[in-house]
Amino acid sequence: MAEETTNENLTIADLQTIVNIIDTATQRGAFRANELKVVGSVYEKTTAFLESVSEAEKEAAPEAESLEEEAEEEAARLLAKKKAEEEAVRLLAKKKAEEGGEE
Repeated sequence: MAEETTNENLTIADLQTIVNIIDTATQRGAFRANELKVVGSVYEKTTAFLESVSEAEKEAAPEAESLEEEAEEEAARLLAKKKAEEEAVRLLAKKKAEEGGEE
């Protein structure tokens, strides 16, 4: 029988949960003294990674807002241009219709 595989990804929230589990397990004495160095190392690496992700998100937020504002301005500009072109076509058609009626 084939084993089903799922394509689940590890998320930042999962890593934070792991840090919380390590913290709780350590407080409850779940690790032996000779295991604490390895557990502490994983805890520190994971915590440092989470902090770097948090900092990167803080730095990226203003840039994302700026890009969103630029995209909205560009969309508004293109919409205005399209409306102006449509109005020009309408006026041209109206003028041709009037000229055709004068002949």
